[in-house]
Amino acid sequence: MSTKITTRQREVLECIDDLMTIRHKAQSSPEQNHPRTPTVRDIATVLSLAPSSTHKHLRALADKGMIVLPGNTRQGIDLGPGLLGMIDAPIVDHADLITPTITKVQYEKHIMTMSFPLGMFTDDRREGLRRIYILSLEHTAIIAEKINKDDLLVIRPFAASDKHKITGLCLVAATINGRRMTLVLDEIAALDLYTRRSRRRENSVVVSPRDAVYIGRILGLIRKGSSVA
Repeated sequence: MSTKITTRQREVLECIDDLMTIRHKAQSSPEQNHPRTPTVRDIATVLSLAPSSTHKHLRALADKGMIVLPGNTRQGIDLGPGLLGMIDAPIVDHADLITPTITKVQYEKHIMTMSFPLGMFTDDRREGLRRIYILSLEHTAIIAEKINKDDLLVIRPFAASDKHKITGLCLVAATINGRRMTLVLDEIAALDLYTRRSRRRENSVVVSPRDAVYIGRILGLIRKGSSVA
């Protein structure tokens, strides 16, 4: 069974994720009583699709295990286990090449890709909605402990909506003494940079919020001969 999805199918997945996020926030208000999962009509309205086209894309996603379709079209659609299945991630050799979105032309420029089950590194199905990258550290100037130059980092790129949801280990690119460097920061250090806008001292270097860019969350590390989350 193929797990590759089309551009429109990815848009449908992202729409489901956005609607789930909005409704989850709405549920925090006692006046709201919306279901957390969107319906076919919701998705068709947001994407300006005909109901027949929406059903077609949803059925294709369900066949690939990406979503779970309810028996009743008025019931909500949920994310499926296929989102944690095999994915093809482009391998990049520079942190600044990691972006939330990537065009087909950009993707094809990354000749090397790696296939692996995303479930090795996370049990959050929503991680599978985002583009995942593999960062090779061979030619990367990195400041981090217990990470080797021949390691590969599994990265979920930062999106604007993630600014106040920084968790876990984070990848940051910063200009330090005129040189572009890549840093691995824990959750507290990343929050200092992006929420409190505080300068940070990491491994004898000072990082300024003005010079730093949050690249994304580190889902895991692939080491030659093994993998660890």
